[in-house]
Amino acid sequence: GSAYVQLQWSSSSIRKQVISPLQLYHPLHISGSPFPVVISPGAADYPYTDFVDVLGKDRTNTVAGEQTHFIIQAKDSTGNNKVHNGDSQGDHQSPEEQFTVDIIGDGIDTQGPYSGNVEYIGSGQYRVEYILNKAGKYTVHVKTGGTDIYCGLGEQNKCSPFDLTVKPGPTVPSLSEAGSVLPATSSPAGEDSHMVEVRAGERGLIQLQAKDAYGNNQDVGGDDFLVKFASRADDNVQYRGNVMDGDDGTYEISYSIPLAGEYDVYIGLDEKPVQSFDTLTIIHNDVHAQST
Repeated sequence: GSAYVQLQWSSSSIRKQVISPLQLYHPLHISGSPFPVVISPGAADYPYTDFVDVLGKDRTNTVAGEQTHFIIQAKDSTGNNKVHNGDSQGDHQSPEEQFTVDIIGDGIDTQGPYSGNVEYIGSGQYRVEYILNKAGKYTVHVKTGGTDIYCGLGEQNKCSPFDLTVKPGPTVPSLSEAGSVLPATSSPAGEDSHMVEVRAGERGLIQLQAKDAYGNNQDVGGDDFLVKFASRADDNVQYRGNVMDGDDGTYEISYSIPLAGEYDVYIGLDEKPVQSFDTLTIIHNDVHAQST
């Protein structure tokens, strides 16, 4: 039949009892154990590679002519942050090969697409820098291995490509443009007549388009333009133009000069002229016979 053996022990301080299994089995570390194990992230992959938020920076907006940057955090296929550059962990051999950044203008007359300059900055992060001079809408593709990154959001909601808006830079007076509001047939002097010749006492109109250093039309107002008409015959005779802000980068200048003669026209911003104008001539109005 069935049989068993029971081991017991006792001492002066322990009464007779069955020996605990804990006293029968006692594991020992082998030589060199324990030892540390480091789990390193795998190769950078598109599903989880993400952008790093930078205080005061919005990667979807910038200004024409300004150096702009954003930061990429490389992550492996399970979402672990990479802590070294790609070369150290079997990825591509350079930051430019690890990530590519293409910036494409949406309906903008540019020589693009443009490429962002990719530089490894440590801790698995890459800094992307670029400068765009043409204002407008762009689409930015950030790719690794030829595929847009997802930022852990899945293919339907992936973070690349993303929309980029480039706003005009500060207004530059010398590049801003002025022209006549009325068509050529509305006045005897023809095209741009209200900048060349107008009748005494009549209302003249000049349209002004503010531009930045790269020739982009401003799309907001707020510039404090000054307009003056100075008589060449008498330095003491000056007239001011009335400037109406269109709040869209355009300004309408109206004026009315009662005295015939030649006038120097000054349109300026921050004591800098918009452009050089020919002399404005104010001609005598039509003479009417005296009524009886």
